[in-house]
Amino acid sequence: MLSFKLLSATALFISTAFGVDVRGYSNAVGCSGSYFHNDNGGGVCITFPTGFRGSAQWVGLPAGAQGQGYSDTCSTFLFAEFGPGSPCHTTGGQGFKTLNWFHSPHKAIPGVSKPESKGVECEGPTGFTYETEDGTTKTVDVTDMQHAEELAGLYFAENYTALAMY
Repeated sequence: MLSFKLLSATALFISTAFGVDVRGYSNAVGCSGSYFHNDNGGGVCITFPTGFRGSAQWVGLPAGAQGQGYSDTCSTFLFAEFGPGSPCHTTGGQGFKTLNWFHSPHKAIPGVSKPESKGVECEGPTGFTYETEDGTTKTVDVTDMQHAEELAGLYFAENYTALAMY
């Protein structure tokens, strides 16, 4: 019983210790400005809304881990960035559709692994961070992909009044 509790506590520590925040920016030449993000953990395929597939960043990527970009639902590989740190991949306008991150297999960590690429269902972002007209940074919780597309549309239409209602 003691070994099970120790294993459970270790798995919980590891899963929370690597709170990687995966971000998709509209900026195609740098990881700055407004972005959608998902911090649900490793091994998750994350779809980003239209207009926010310019640059990718993995904030807090652990050593021995890699973030990857794909042109579809995490099966057609485009690029990779490696930890530790917060690597940024600029696409120069080529874009991506989905991102994920995982710990390299030779240093596998329980609860943090690469997803199987066939039949993967992707999640959407969990939040949207943008700068308001007066320069204030605001973060909005995102409920699903339709909501993310709606927020992206309001942002590109510069409808800050509607964005402020979230």
